[in-house]
Amino acid sequence: ELFNRFGLDSAAYARYYDENYDYFYSVAPAYTLVVDEDVKSLGVPNTDPEVLDRAIALWEQGADEAKARRILTRYTLLDYQTVNEWRGWFEAHRSRLFFTQSGGFVFMVDTEDRAIPGNSYAKVVAERDAAVTKQHGGNDRLAPVNLKAHIDSPEGGAKAIVVTLSISSGFHVYADVASQDPFIPTKVTVELPAGYATVGPMRAPPVKPLAESTTTVFTDEAKFVQAIAGHGAGTAKVTVTYQACDDHVCLPPTEAELRVRLH
Repeated sequence: ELFNRFGLDSAAYARYYDENYDYFYSVAPAYTLVVDEDVKSLGVPNTDPEVLDRAIALWEQGADEAKARRILTRYTLLDYQTVNEWRGWFEAHRSRLFFTQSGGFVFMVDTEDRAIPGNSYAKVVAERDAAVTKQHGGNDRLAPVNLKAHIDSPEGGAKAIVVTLSISSGFHVYADVASQDPFIPTKVTVELPAGYATVGPMRAPPVKPLAESTTTVFTDEAKFVQAIAGHGAGTAKVTVTYQACDDHVCLPPTEAELRVRLH
């Protein structure tokens, strides 16, 4: 697109990026930068929490509610319906807001409390699920990982819970993450009902190196196997945390719960 506009005029590219640097944001699912004309019209960088304050003020003044809604929902994980809700949230967390590009070009609250409004990807997940067109056996660029869990009961052998991550071609999830890398490692935990206990450590799938880093990843199909012992009816809860990336973009970290019937 830019080449069609500027051709081989390198100075024109430089001017374009200088003029728009503070207003770029990424359009999901690929890392495609576009200029946010809404924010540019306010003259405030989209990485500055003041942009939220200015958007709320637009709404409060009745100047441009539609623009305010676009900015607020684009740069947060919230979807409040009234301006008073937006103002209350902003004032309560103003001093702890930070902007994250890797987290989806949104403002979040600097706290470990997952219950804080604005830090949940539930809205993103709901929008993603509503838009998903199943490809690659149920995976696509917005949902590149399919999760399944089942009980493996070989005749004469020990029972085991098997958790399978089916990962779309070109994507990976993380195994061991080097200290300098900002990625989220894959974690699988199993909670068993009364009458059952785990036997030994969980068996993890083979890993692959990530470029020249000491970070390692899982690709294609990754199976985690946890041997268990016990008897009786009940349900095991499996929690899987992971972050899926390809060579261009990392999707927000995901935490999913699966249920497995034991008998």
